[in-house]
Amino acid sequence: VVFEYTVEEAIGVCLVPFKYFVHKVYLNGAETEKWIELSQKIRRLYGFGDSDSEAKADLLAIRRRAIAENAVEKIALFQQLFRTQPDKKYTLVFCTDKDKEQLIAVNSVLREENVRFRQITAEETKNKELTNKIITDFYKQEVQVLTSKRVLDEGFNIPPIETAYIVSSNGVERQWLQRLGRVLRQCNDTGKKEAVIHDFVVIPPDVEQDSSLRTLINNELKRVTRFSELSNNGSETSGSLELIRDLTNLLE
Repeated sequence: VVFEYTVEEAIGVCLVPFKYFVHKVYLNGAETEKWIELSQKIRRLYGFGDSDSEAKADLLAIRRRAIAENAVEKIALFQQLFRTQPDKKYTLVFCTDKDKEQLIAVNSVLREENVRFRQITAEETKNKELTNKIITDFYKQEVQVLTSKRVLDEGFNIPPIETAYIVSSNGVERQWLQRLGRVLRQCNDTGKKEAVIHDFVVIPPDVEQDSSLRTLINNELKRVTRFSELSNNGSETSGSLELIRDLTNLLE
C-alpha cells in the first residue's frame, strides 16, 4: 500500500454525507430450514479436513448466503418503502447477483408503480452505446430508477444517484464500500448535498435453532455497524442504533 484514503476522509470532500436507514427482513420457515440444512452439510465437509471437501463446503456457503440475499420478504418491503419515497428520481436499486429472479421482481414492482426505469446488467454493458444512453437518460431524468446486480459495484461513475436501496448485500466489506462510493459521489450539476441509503437486514426468526444463524447475524451486524459509523444519523433512533442493539442482544 503506497497511499490510503479512507471513506471517513472522503465524506465531505469528494463524497457527500448520507442518511442510513435499516429495515428488518425475516427469513421464513422454509428459508430457515434450508439455511440450517446447508450449514450442517458445510460443517461435515469442513470436518474432513481435505482440500476437495473444503472446496465443496465453500460452494455450499455461497448457496447458503444466497438464501439471505434472496429472502422472499424483501420484495414486498421494497415496494412499501418505494411507495413512500417522495421523489423517485436518481434512485438506484442493488439486487443479488446469485439469482436473476430478484431483479425481475424488483423491475416488476417499478413497472407496477409506473416509474421510468432501466436495468444495467452484464447484458446491457456488452453494448457500450446502450449503456451510455441509459446513463445519459438517467442524468436527464428521463430514467428515474436504475436497477442492477453486481455490474454497478465498480467501474461506473453515476454521480446524480441520491437514493439507494441495498436489497441484497454479500458478506464482503469491499463490496459494501464500493457500493457506498457509488452512491455518495458529489454532483455539482444536480446540486446534490446528501444521499439516502436503505439497507435490508436479514434476521432469522429464532437464532437458537442452529449456531450458524449467529453467523448470519454477525455478518449483518458488521455491515450495519460500519455504515452507521459513517452516516449522519447512525446514533439516532430513526437510524440504525435500535437495530444494532437488537442484533447484539440476539448474539448474547
